[in-house]
Amino acid sequence: MKKNIISEKQAEDIALKRIKGDVLNVEMEKEEGKTYYEVKIITSNKVLFEVEIDAHTGKIVEVENEGKHSRKKDKKVK
Repeated sequence: MKKNIISEKQAEDIALKRIKGDVLNVEMEKEEGKTYYEVKIITSNKVLFEVEIDAHTGKIVEVENEGKHSRKKDKKVK
């Protein structure tokens, strides 16, 4: 039987209620038998946060401040 999980959009909404900003990306991860979403958000003052949300319950598992971030793309070295 497949267990119900929240949608990617629901995960975004939950994360944005905790951290105000723009969502950069959302990924579903499976680790140690648990399924969760990693939602990366950048705030208006350019601080990057990663919010982990349990994909089954919708509860926030962890909020990690990854510090100041530049939106510039990394330059590839040729």
